[in-house]
Amino acid sequence: MKKKIFLIIIAMIINLMVINAETSFINDEERGGNYGSRYSYIDLFNSSLFIYSDGSAKILIELESTEADRCKLKGYLQKYSNGSWKTIKRFSNISYSNSCELNKKYYANNGYDYRIVAYAYVYKNGSILESAKIVENAVYE
Repeated sequence: MKKKIFLIIIAMIINLMVINAETSFINDEERGGNYGSRYSYIDLFNSSLFIYSDGSAKILIELESTEADRCKLKGYLQKYSNGSWKTIKRFSNISYSNSCELNKKYYANNGYDYRIVAYAYVYKNGSILESAKIVENAVYE
């Protein structure tokens, strides 16, 4: 009898763990991505790279932090060539507020894969609070 009760309790615990894990995954999906919840001081950090059929590329990197009084973004446009990623263009922006954005255009050569490597830094009173990195592959439209 004790063994049966023990097995029922174990089954209930496992069931609750699975339901909790599924709910957590759904909440991340509903938030629109997986970037927001992994930082302590960064509220929003997104990057995107769109390459259009005419070869034009749009790069957008966004950063927000309610705690920061200064933020910095760095973006590296990279092209995959000869078996490795090579940086072909660097972008940066510093803002003396709690948000920062990089919105750039570039022209990409056909036949290559591209990605954007984005770094975010948030500061308060001259001290760094947090830094983060995102690597985002190009979306071809």
